[in-house]
Amino acid sequence: MDKLLPPRQKVRAVKHHAAFPWGELPAFVATLEKAQDLSAKALRFTLLTACRTSEVLSSTWAEVDLVAGVYTIPASRMKARKEHRVPLSKAALDLLTDLPRVEGNNHLFPGARKGKPLSNMAMLMVLR
Repeated sequence: MDKLLPPRQKVRAVKHHAAFPWGELPAFVATLEKAQDLSAKALRFTLLTACRTSEVLSSTWAEVDLVAGVYTIPASRMKARKEHRVPLSKAALDLLTDLPRVEGNNHLFPGARKGKPLSNMAMLMVLR
């Protein structure tokens, strides 16, 4: 086993982020619903779909079927490398319907740079 595993002193303990206080969640979601900036909408979509930040920020319109109400994340962008289909709630569909479409940028949440999505720090700044 000592040949297969790293030395004990090289193994670091995992440090988890603090959880959001559940009692504050309804007020936080209400604040997100009122916010008009794209970063807040991206964070809200993340909450509504329970997807990872990177999956949401890299999402394109081609991955969303508004008629069927399904968001399909290709295997190439999934941590498990398997396609993931997310059924969209009415709230998620309403959010997507209200999103602006930027010519030359197919991302759901387009960033300032042409053809690029929002920065991965965008949602963190909303939380702060």
